[in-house]
Amino acid sequence: GRNATSTLVILQIPVDTIFAPPTFSIVRGTTTGFTITLRDANGNEIRNRVVSVVSAQPNIAAVPQLIQTSTVPVSAIAVGQTELTLRALNSNGQAEGKATKVTVIVTLPPAGVVTGGNITSSAARSGPP
Repeated sequence: GRNATSTLVILQIPVDTIFAPPTFSIVRGTTTGFTITLRDANGNEIRNRVVSVVSAQPNIAAVPQLIQTSTVPVSAIAVGQTELTLRALNSNGQAEGKATKVTVIVTLPPAGVVTGGNITSSAARSGPP
């Protein structure tokens, strides 16, 4: 009899684009996230890939360096604006596809809302005792 050997190589379809909102507003002292979608060059959705996330100013908005979900969690540290850069990573940990930029705007909480601290108030008394 004859024996034959073959090798099957499975290649990941590369991510072309990460779809995300162009801007994301968040209140200082909170953590919330926005949704992303990874797509290949034909527009097909790709799941279960690692995405690198970098905040230009982590003192304003902090993010995890790597995620593998469809939600990017953002922690709002200080009032201001910063830019996040998202890149899909291939199985070797190398960036692939286009970088996606998201502008994060951190705002003050509405008046009377407590986030990450305490409100203390003092009232001045006027008039006779």
